[in-house]
Amino acid sequence: MRPTPDQELALEAMLNGFLGAAVYDRLCLGMTMGSIDEGVLTIFVSSENCAADIEHNYSDEFAIAAEQVFRLPIRSVNILPRDFFGFP
Repeated sequence: MRPTPDQELALEAMLNGFLGAAVYDRLCLGMTMGSIDEGVLTIFVSSENCAADIEHNYSDEFAIAAEQVFRLPIRSVNILPRDFFGFP
């Protein structure tokens, strides 16, 4: 399932609230949504450092926000760097 633009905005707003503006701006600016497939949320961020920081420190917040926005159970969150896959 691919999120709608409204769902992406809702997730971003919720994450901004959970993480705080400074952390959100440091880690999530330029974030793009991948998909939700069998309870796995995939999100692309700007760098490997951001992806690692989110996975180690904030993956629970991402899962909770996604469950609330999409009204689906989220078993895990994959945070991947865009540049690793050649995305602009």
